Amino acid sequence: MDRGPVIPLAERAVERGDPIELIILILSSVEEELRKRFQTLMDARGHEEDDVPAARAYVRAMLGFELYAAHLFSFITGSEEGGEGS
Repeated sequence: MDRGPVIPLAERAVERGDPIELIILILSSVEEELRKRFQTLMDARGHEEDDVPAARAYVRAMLGFELYAAHLFSFITGSEEGGEGS
């Protein structure tokens, strides 16, 4: 799996004794993804009541946003069964 800049920044954090660059990358990446998913959700709402494809798109966007946030939180807090934080 391509981890992009994460491993080099983690290694640099260890060398320098300061994780701020890694923290900034992770926080900005999470914020960007949450905002993107939230915007997709907001764009999908307000559909006509009888527009089944649009209603499905809204439900997909809602679940995508909520589940991404829930899984991310579980991983971060280590509460996910068998997760690396366990």
